[in-house]
Amino acid sequence: MNYKDIISKCEVNEHLISMIPCDEIIRFGYSMGLNENSKALDLCCGFGEMLKIFNEAFGISGIGVDITQDFILEGVFQNTKSSPRTDRF
Repeated sequence: MNYKDIISKCEVNEHLISMIPCDEIIRFGYSMGLNENSKALDLCCGFGEMLKIFNEAFGISGIGVDITQDFILEGVFQNTKSSPRTDRF
């Protein structure tokens, strides 16, 4: 998926709860040198959108952790609905 496709997909995602725009998250990933060999632990992950964006853009794998069970359940629901292969990235 190319950069513009990722951004347009993110812009229509109503479940992104981050205060950081999608293009900034992708730019941050580029600056960190993320790639398919990268692994991430996202603490306070909310719905897991940042991990999902990094997975789609760079092929990373990762695990999100949040103390709010409702966020975890909603994240699993949203991520498996759009990508039924897994609830983990």
